[in-house]
Amino acid sequence: MAEPIFSSYGIAVTALVVACAGLLYWHLLPKPLQGIPYNKKSASRLLGDLPDMLRWSAQTGEPFYFLPKLCQDLASPIAQVFLFPGTKPCVVLADGQEAHDIMLRRTHEFDRSPFFADTFRAWLPNSLPALASNEQWKHQRRIFSDTMAPSFLQRVNAPRVHEAYTQLLDLWTKKVEIVGDALVDVDKDILYATLEALWTSNFGRSSGASKLQAENLSLPRKTDPMTGAVVFQDAMLSDEVACTIMLPNSSQIAINSPFGVLHQMVALAVVPKLRRAVMAKRRLVDVEIVAAARRLADKEESADDMTCAADVMISRAQRLGDDLYTSAMRDDVFTYIVGGFDTTATTIRWGVLLLAAHQDAQIRLRSAIEQAHGTSSLPSTEAIVRASMPYLDAVIEEVIRLGDPVPANMRVATCDTQVLGYHIPKGTEVIFPTWGPTHTSPGFPVDENMRSPSSQEHGGKIGSWDESDMHEFKPERWLKRDGDGREIFDQFAGPAIVFGAGARGCLGKKLALLQMRIFFTLVFWKFEFLPTDVKMQAKQTVTRRPKNVSVKLRKLR
Repeated sequence: MAEPIFSSYGIAVTALVVACAGLLYWHLLPKPLQGIPYNKKSASRLLGDLPDMLRWSAQTGEPFYFLPKLCQDLASPIAQVFLFPGTKPCVVLADGQEAHDIMLRRTHEFDRSPFFADTFRAWLPNSLPALASNEQWKHQRRIFSDTMAPSFLQRVNAPRVHEAYTQLLDLWTKKVEIVGDALVDVDKDILYATLEALWTSNFGRSSGASKLQAENLSLPRKTDPMTGAVVFQDAMLSDEVACTIMLPNSSQIAINSPFGVLHQMVALAVVPKLRRAVMAKRRLVDVEIVAAARRLADKEESADDMTCAADVMISRAQRLGDDLYTSAMRDDVFTYIVGGFDTTATTIRWGVLLLAAHQDAQIRLRSAIEQAHGTSSLPSTEAIVRASMPYLDAVIEEVIRLGDPVPANMRVATCDTQVLGYHIPKGTEVIFPTWGPTHTSPGFPVDENMRSPSSQEHGGKIGSWDESDMHEFKPERWLKRDGDGREIFDQFAGPAIVFGAGARGCLGKKLALLQMRIFFTLVFWKFEFLPTDVKMQAKQTVTRRPKNVSVKLRKLR
């Protein structure tokens, strides 16, 4: 008599398990937002669009470019993408005008993306990029903002950037003496010089990275089997310097792992080299805060006398009555270096490759530099900062546009709202690709009545790119004639959102542009970059960077 009972019990348990599994499966399946186009096949599978995105990434090395491709496949300026089981879909907006409007003018509806914040949360939890737009963020932004004042950039940053890139010129001169016009790898040279520029600007002392790079020239060299480039040994950096590279790069863990920032937190706690980097960061920042406080106490400096960014931030914090040894203060000091040097270095890498591949643009740039600064002596810091050089500005913007170091910006909807007439629920993350439709390929027709009122009002202030050549490197697209017939730079020639826009846009944009202005002036005054056969290919790390940065240099003077 017991057997039927146990048999019935087993059937009931099995049915319950199957039902629970079915409910769990249903719960984890993508839940499309109403009306917004999506891949129907992806909506019916647990992993959503992830298999297609991984396949695309394996083929191209550029996972983020799957997003504008999805819009192209769906023939729509807006789409939704399903990236992780059980999570809300993200919305992809492939329309430069509307993306710019959202970031610049609709800040009461959209804020910093939690996904973007997660790339900082494990190692800079109280930094400006990690914080939502709350009172704490506003307070820290006040502390940080003085370091981006034009007067400070010109008085303090510009000379230090000039010195760092002058050291790079000396390094490359020595490399040319050794290898002639053979192909040579310069990837780390650019990275370390850019790091040195920001390090000295922040702390008022050298990181030693560029000096160590030069000292390695006498060590044995090797040849890259893929490109044939001569590869010099790279500097062995101290832990305090290396942590400024290692910790930002660790954010790849959060980006690539299904466990996100939790995976990165565990890695920072248990992986020996990452754990050392975390401790080195703490030592470095504490030492520099103490040093800055002592300098301020000893000299009673005014804002015009301060010679590094750390002093400016500590001085402002003291005036506001802040504790100098909080996590927020430490993160602000560290953010000054790591917040931009990798993206700036990556953009510069693309710049030397693009100008080597486009000799006509390089020749015109050098002609403009020589016309502004002559050929007898290296352009000075003051001369570079003050020079009006529309073509140089155009080259920099075109390098940013096609180099595309940041392949997407993100925001999160803080309330129920609409984008291009589609309902966007509160909490939805919206991704703005900086490549593809309206940027490097033709956009999609959009009913102007579906745009936001602010987009309709201001959209005409930004131009659009010529669809016949928008995928090509053409700095001239950023130039126009003024009323007197003079050629001038037009920053609104077309959509450009790599730096973001609005209050949550890149706070260091002016510094980054200053660094690139000095770099391109000095380097292309001093050297010619010869054509090579090396194919330009990208790889996605924390930034979109070139796989190889191998160039042929010829010293001009």
